[in-house]
Parts: sequence; C-alpha cells; structure tokens
Amino acid sequence: MILLLRLFTPAAGPAEAEAIGRRLLDALPEFTPVTAHPPERYWKIPEWYEHALRLTPATAAGFDAVLALAALGWEPVVRDVECSAVWNRVPGGEFLVPEVTWAELLLLHPPGAP
Repeated sequence: MILLLRLFTPAAGPAEAEAIGRRLLDALPEFTPVTAHPPERYWKIPEWYEHALRLTPATAAGFDAVLALAALGWEPVVRDVECSAVWNRVPGGEFLVPEVTWAELLLLHPPGAP
C-alpha cells in the first residue's frame, strides 16, 4: 500500500514553496515523510503549490493517525480496500502548518498491484 498526502499551500514562488515543503516534512517526523515530487504550481489556482508526501506506515492505522492530526475539517472519509479523505480549512482549524488550505489523504494500492 501507499500512504500519500497531497497538500496545497499558497506561495509567492518556488523558493517559498520549497521552504513550506521543508516545514511540512518537519511536521510529520513520526511518519518518515518522503517528498514524492518537488512542489508544483497547481494548475487550477496558480497561487497555490501542491506538495505530495509519501508516509509510513502505509496501513489503515497510519491513515487514521494522519487523520488524527487535525480534529476539524476532514470529510468525506471513505474506507474500503483503499481509503481517502479530504481536508478543507475550517474556522479554528489548522493542518500541520498555517499555510495549508486543502489536503487529500490516500491509502492506495501501488500502480500495477492486483
């Protein structure tokens, strides 16, 4: 399984996006985060950058532990063979760093896996 966390943050440019990306990694030490790819401008909202992180353990328990990092804002949470959840900023809520505006958490089978 793969535990993938996609986060979207506003940034003035690539250097600021990289700095936010380092802070995101620092906020998740218990999940041994690895950057899936460098921050990329989000095509729908050019002021935002997408950060994609692979986390461990890539299990249902790992998925639940990431959900527990933000008490507010997760919906819908889909639990099946694969799992997914979307986080939206809500009043009084924050996820990892103040800049995160939207996030998606996925527990997926690797590509090509049965």
